[in-house]
Order: sequence, then structure tokens, then C-alpha cells
Amino acid sequence: LGIITKFGRFIIEQYASIVSLLFLLFLFILIFALLGMQLFGGDITCNSIEGDSVEFIFKFPHIKK
Repeated sequence: LGIITKFGRFIIEQYASIVSLLFLLFLFILIFALLGMQLFGGDITCNSIEGDSVEFIFKFPHIKK
């Protein structure tokens, strides 16, 4: 039980660092997803209705055989 309590305290103390790391990871993934879509000719559009819904549309280029 002592190990669990120590681990819980450690997580709470490091909460800000963990949140910052996850935010940077999300930002990194988003930036590279957008760069990849532009590089390969894809497109991302957003259709949203305020207070109702948000719809993201991903358009990928057609590959010729």
C-alpha cells in the first residue's frame, strides 16, 4: 500500500509536467499531420455548426495504378 501511495503522490506532483508533455505531443502530431497532408496533396476541411456539431473532412489524393 505504501508503494501505491508514493506513486500517487509522485503523479500528482508531476501533473503539470505530464500535461505539458501531452500537449506538446498533440501539437507535434497535429503539425506533422498537416504537413503530410499538404505534401501528398490532401486536404482537411472543417464544417461546424455553432453549438451543435463539428465535422472534419479528410480528402486524400487518388492513386493511379
